[in-house]
Amino acid sequence: MEGDGKYARFFAQPVRLGKNGVEEILDHGPLSAYEQNALDSMLDTLRKDIALGEEFVK
Repeated sequence: MEGDGKYARFFAQPVRLGKNGVEEILDHGPLSAYEQNALDSMLDTLRKDIALGEEFVK
């Protein structure tokens, strides 16, 4: 889903759903050191893949 860009423009995020769809985008909460390392190591690739996909659809 397109979010606030905290990590990348499109990033899986927990949300609160209501009768009309997404009501609130929630924070992931605290990450363990392992999770933070995994996140940090994949963000550059994710951002490049997003840019590649956006360029493809133009």
